[in-house]
Amino acid sequence: MANETAPAKQQVDEESLEGQVKEMYRRVADDPHGEFHFELGRGLTERLGYPADDLDRIPADSIKSFAGVGYYFHLADLKDGENVLDLGSGSGTDTFIAARKVGPEGTARGVAGRTSASASLMRAVLATSMPLASNIGTRNSR
Repeated sequence: MANETAPAKQQVDEESLEGQVKEMYRRVADDPHGEFHFELGRGLTERLGYPADDLDRIPADSIKSFAGVGYYFHLADLKDGENVLDLGSGSGTDTFIAARKVGPEGTARGVAGRTSASASLMRAVLATSMPLASNIGTRNSR
């Protein structure tokens, strides 16, 4: 029987990788029209199943830098008056949609892992005339 050796494991500098990912998503938040190796924005939300009616009722600026991976509101079945915590809220698209679904008696809070994402969501909250904006909040996780 031949002596087989396990393939050498490639070393990953976790700190460097984390820094690169954070920098890329900072760039997405700051300039959603830049060049990225992944899709983002309104087209992506629609391909993932977000109803156009929901998207039309939230700030377009929150959708521009959307880089999500799926639509899950059909699983949550949110009701008026409920409270939502959106961990990793990013652009705020899901936070705004959740706020609409829970109505003015509920709350939707977004927790962003990046200061730039949190600032981007807060700019969208402050810029909107959406009547439900008062039940939306944001916080940076670090």
